[in-house]
Amino acid sequence: MIRKGYSEQISDRFILKIADDNKDEIDGIIELNVDVHGEDLAGLMRRLFEAHPNKHEQMWIYIKDTTTDKIISSGFLFPEIWDFETITMPVCEMGFVATDENYRGKGLFSQINNLYEKIMNENNYLLSVIRGVPFFYRRYNYEFAIPLDYGYSIPPQNIPKSVTDNVIIRKATKEDVDLLEELYNSWTDNYSITQSFSRKPFMFKYLNDEYNEFHFRTYIIEYNNKSRAFFSLGEYFGVENVIMHTSKMSYSQAINMLNFIKKKIKVADSKQNESLLILTSPHSDLSRLLLSLGAQLENSWRWQIKIADLKGFFERIKPLLEKRIKNSIFSDLNTTFKVSDYRQNVMLTFKKGKLEDITYRKDYHMEEDYDLKVPSAFLNLILLGSKTITEIQNIVTDALYKKESIALINTLFPKKPSYCYSYL
Repeated sequence: MIRKGYSEQISDRFILKIADDNKDEIDGIIELNVDVHGEDLAGLMRRLFEAHPNKHEQMWIYIKDTTTDKIISSGFLFPEIWDFETITMPVCEMGFVATDENYRGKGLFSQINNLYEKIMNENNYLLSVIRGVPFFYRRYNYEFAIPLDYGYSIPPQNIPKSVTDNVIIRKATKEDVDLLEELYNSWTDNYSITQSFSRKPFMFKYLNDEYNEFHFRTYIIEYNNKSRAFFSLGEYFGVENVIMHTSKMSYSQAINMLNFIKKKIKVADSKQNESLLILTSPHSDLSRLLLSLGAQLENSWRWQIKIADLKGFFERIKPLLEKRIKNSIFSDLNTTFKVSDYRQNVMLTFKKGKLEDITYRKDYHMEEDYDLKVPSAFLNLILLGSKTITEIQNIVTDALYKKESIALINTLFPKKPSYCYSYL
């Protein structure tokens, strides 16, 4: 079992390691990331290393040049749990990827990624996700899938005045965690894949007296002395008072929230005409309201996602697939459904609507009777409900499917809205 303190000599000069709970190691990793990405990361990285409630499960991976005793490349494994409708999905997020510019082009990150994936396999993490730079991670079979950080900018003069009386907006405390969990879980009902609510990580990231780009302050909206909704404030790439996270909201609650932020911005005269920035799902009622008020979509990004273990993924979502079959015209289905990404092949055998067997074969096979054959990470987009096979085929010529299987494909893997936050 790979643990903290792992060490492997990968060349005459380079050692691949996992940091122990050692200040000198984290200082070297921070120094590298600050040099590559900027000073703002130092506080976040140290706080994660020293105080995050899940710090013992995190893995700080790095490569050191023994001739200079300097850390020259790094990566980070951060465990998460996502909810795939009724299924909990073990996930890890990759972060703090950095390589000293004098050492690039030597395959160092590939060494870090190989160790990262070994840790994934040992711990049964089924998905790896990363925010990451464009394009680079495609070589490691990641693909952009689930929306992340959709930002809507609205001029303050476009915000209607609040019309609801008896509304109080107050700062949330640790005593509100049960309520916040209830409100959050109500919000997730509208989505297929979401981040699972985890109490201690939520408090660590969202219940802070001060807030910045990496940890936030949360407020509760009360009406007639009853708590109705919440939102979290933070910074986003230097923009202050950004709404980072919201529960489900009514029209009046959203307008009260926007006026609350508008007043905060007016405190500084130099910023009173600045637009408000709200990060929210493109599928939310809030985003539709903002657009109706004249907001502009300022930025959008997506999680880059890799399914690390295709057979394990299907085994995990077996109850969900059976539920989808049961609630469809295929409730008495008897067939073997074949799916492939041209490197891996999975056969799903259904008997009377129940998924009785999952068979896995590796490598490329020439059989032409696959129901669904989609290259590499593009298959992930279908399995996760981000795209339909017909949408993928419009841009990927060798995304193939049986015409007679299209209804079954769309039943097993329907396109649905998802939105995932992160406790990193």
